[in-house]
Amino acid sequence: MNQEVEALPRGGKPRLCAGHPPGCRCPQCWMEKIRRPFRTSRGRARDVNQLPGRSGRTREQDQHIDPSRAAVPAALTATVPAPGHQTVPVPSLETLLPPVPETLPPSVTANVTAPESSAIALDREVRFGDVRYPIYVRSGPASWQEFAGLLTELHTDRFLLVTDGGVPAEAVRAVARGLGELAPVTLLRVPADERAKNLSTIDDLAKEAFTSGATRMSVFVALGGGLAGNVAGLLAHLFLRGARLVHIPTTLLAMSDSVLSLKQAVNSPVGKNHLGAFHAPELVWSQLDCLATLPPAQIRAALCEVIKNIITICPERFDEMAARLRADAVYSQAEFAWFIGLCVDAKQRVMAADPHEKGRALVLEYGHTVGHAAELVTGGKFSHGLAIGVGGLVAARIATLFGIGDPAVEEAHEALLLLNGAPTYFRGDFDADRLMQAIRLDNKRGYIPHRLGCIDMILLAGLGQPNHADGSIITQVPEDVVLAGIQSRISRLPSSEGQS
Repeated sequence: MNQEVEALPRGGKPRLCAGHPPGCRCPQCWMEKIRRPFRTSRGRARDVNQLPGRSGRTREQDQHIDPSRAAVPAALTATVPAPGHQTVPVPSLETLLPPVPETLPPSVTANVTAPESSAIALDREVRFGDVRYPIYVRSGPASWQEFAGLLTELHTDRFLLVTDGGVPAEAVRAVARGLGELAPVTLLRVPADERAKNLSTIDDLAKEAFTSGATRMSVFVALGGGLAGNVAGLLAHLFLRGARLVHIPTTLLAMSDSVLSLKQAVNSPVGKNHLGAFHAPELVWSQLDCLATLPPAQIRAALCEVIKNIITICPERFDEMAARLRADAVYSQAEFAWFIGLCVDAKQRVMAADPHEKGRALVLEYGHTVGHAAELVTGGKFSHGLAIGVGGLVAARIATLFGIGDPAVEEAHEALLLLNGAPTYFRGDFDADRLMQAIRLDNKRGYIPHRLGCIDMILLAGLGQPNHADGSIITQVPEDVVLAGIQSRISRLPSSEGQS
């Protein structure tokens, strides 16, 4: 199968599986079946299928390739190593890698420009209800001057730089020096551990902020991934009943998902994201050069959330997403910008009228009931994005078992995950009962009155079609059905798909 996958054209043209019998259930055949209705019913410009060049690098030459993943696996169902909790190394602002001389497809360049023909610039304004904030996606060393100009307009008396311990010290110093040219800087560090995402950390950082001289005019700056972003976001919300916040996400998951939300939360001792609030940033600055050293496993994990958006919100873009996904996780800066733009569009579609994600936008929680629990019980060893990917497959199976879902949802979701090189099963020794215990404490409880023996879940009736029950997007599923769905995605192999 790997030769077929390698030969897939990276555009939206039909991709037929030569020699495959009718009714074949391989990912390519299933994608062809699912994609067919979108070709004739949509008037989308075809130029979105033309991708930028890959800058002439071979996989062997690319320093971002994990040697063990230097080629597409012999079969897409082969073992895929799952990452431990990693934090992305961020290059120094003074030593950013040279930008890749690429251009974006015409459909994307409506919002993306290259001021010097070698740097990428994507400007978007997020509108969630009455809340609006700008997102800047940039590449190249010259962009820091633009960012400094935006920060100057905040007229702050102090920057409180919140970063996790995994961000390289050199990168932290570089950002701190840049901020220090504008105002005094207080450095607030968070341990690079999901277990540090709690109220105790918030309390410790608040004490440091107050004793450093921070005031209502001060600005919190989150540098890092979702961990730093959530801690900084909740701290900014609580500090003197609300301080200003700026995000500098350094991971693809943060750039394409966590900063595209008003939610700021930390974990309780018994569950994930149990304690939080809604707080909007002043702006988001995503420097694509930070992704140059991102491990392939983290890229795959981030793209699992992008895939979720395709399945739940914009299935008409299945073609485009399938054409871009690579199991080796090697992407250009232009492609990263495309993924981010897609997520902005998807979230905007459901959050424009539901900024607090209590109605239609709850579909963004698809796969999170099981995914968050898996992330929690493994202590973060099963990373967020990968857990959400398998969690979505479990949700699709549950919908089918419960008689409300279309099996094509699970097939389509699995096809994209396989093209992404992501796991599609829990490992064989995964404890389903322990997972159920965590699921019973999921943070979606209470949107509707509780039913004894049921789990509140987000399920799909079809691609892009959330199931509604009694006017709510929440479906209450008997626990035995949930357990059956989980068991259907536990591999018979003890080390399935590399989950450690």
